[in-house]
Amino acid sequence: MAVFPDRIVLKNSTDDEATIIAEIETGGVSAITQGEIVLGLSDGAATLYTKDALGDIVTISGSGGDDNPLPTVTGWTIDSDSDPDTSFTLTSPTSAEGDLLVACIMNRQSGGVLTPPTGFTLYGSYLSSISFSGDLQTISVFTRRVTSSEPGTYTWTQAASGRICGWVAAVNGTDGISTITEAYGNAETASISTGAGALSLTAATWIYSASSGTEAYSQTANDLTEITDSPMTNARISGGHVSASREVVSTHASTGTGDDPNHGMISIEMLASGSPSSGGGGGSSAARLTEAQTAASGITTFVGIGHSGTLVEVTSSLDAWIVLYDSAASRTADNGRAYNTDPASGSGVLAEFYITAGTTVLATPGTTYFNNDTSVTEAIYAAVRDQAGADVNSEVTIVAYGNQTTTSAATRALLGIGEYVDDAAAGTGGVASGAMYYNTTSSDYRLKS
Repeated sequence: MAVFPDRIVLKNSTDDEATIIAEIETGGVSAITQGEIVLGLSDGAATLYTKDALGDIVTISGSGGDDNPLPTVTGWTIDSDSDPDTSFTLTSPTSAEGDLLVACIMNRQSGGVLTPPTGFTLYGSYLSSISFSGDLQTISVFTRRVTSSEPGTYTWTQAASGRICGWVAAVNGTDGISTITEAYGNAETASISTGAGALSLTAATWIYSASSGTEAYSQTANDLTEITDSPMTNARISGGHVSASREVVSTHASTGTGDDPNHGMISIEMLASGSPSSGGGGGSSAARLTEAQTAASGITTFVGIGHSGTLVEVTSSLDAWIVLYDSAASRTADNGRAYNTDPASGSGVLAEFYITAGTTVLATPGTTYFNNDTSVTEAIYAAVRDQAGADVNSEVTIVAYGNQTTTSAATRALLGIGEYVDDAAAGTGGVASGAMYYNTTSSDYRLKS
């Protein structure tokens, strides 16, 4: 029976290959043992380093190239209310269909639960220990896929009047959020270092009790020009900043001085399209999925049936000729085709149906679909017309077995693997001796001693 090491360690490094090997080989300052792995990220390539049975360093390389290009920021908007209010509105940023909108909204809990605009889903709330006179101020993160008909503004509401500010960014070429890291400053500087080979969005927020309080936000080694440091301020009550980094290691820091400022920051790391999730797990999972979309001006986009899969059935609320496409560009190119004309080979048409009002068509024989955007996203594009080619704004429902990106956190939840800071915390968290847990400090999987 094989004997496995009591822990497997996966570490990141942006050093060149010669430097990594010198440090991890026997006698090196960071020598590894069998079962330990180092992931090297340099010049767009990913290389795994480990030791074979003879103790020699072996490598497995793969060039990143453009197969999974890093996400980019298409556009962003940022704003704050000068006075307490029950609503907060952001102008829609520049975006492309299929982009992921990521919104960071900062408010005080005395305002009540934030209600997001239609289509936005709460990912999580962070920095729950920042307070002023017992009133907590948090950052909530929301996401939404950009469709073919986005509104001009997005409005969040809260039950009671209170301070509120935030930003929304459109990210292209992402399967979603990988991880969110938070850091508190309070009496000292809060700092987060974002790694190379990823797109990270950063937000910071403050509360201080008197006009002599000040705040500052800084970033070093930032190579991303799409988003730059931009402050939001509400007098001495609260504030926030947004910035981003990509490809290089970047340090983001927030500092508050005078009159006991409370402050903190979060960093949101985005997954590249088609890439495995960071921190373990990854890949795709198939599930039976159902999504309904109502066409606007005869087009719509399905964002909840995965990046690929097999259709089961399609339903329409109105008489409609429904065509599914692999990209928005294919849909545009096919716009003038007549109902009784077959699509050309390679045109990007995935499937088409004529469905009478209120009926369901079973998609047999087996019909597959897939996204073919330049950066693959979980978006399937549709045109909804009548036989004469006029727009039909029908509600279309698709049932499919779809492949969706599996996040590392979801994988751990599915497998029942807990997340803890270190071995001692793992014990208090109920992890039995010999059980695996995810160490959130070192970002690796370990066995409880």
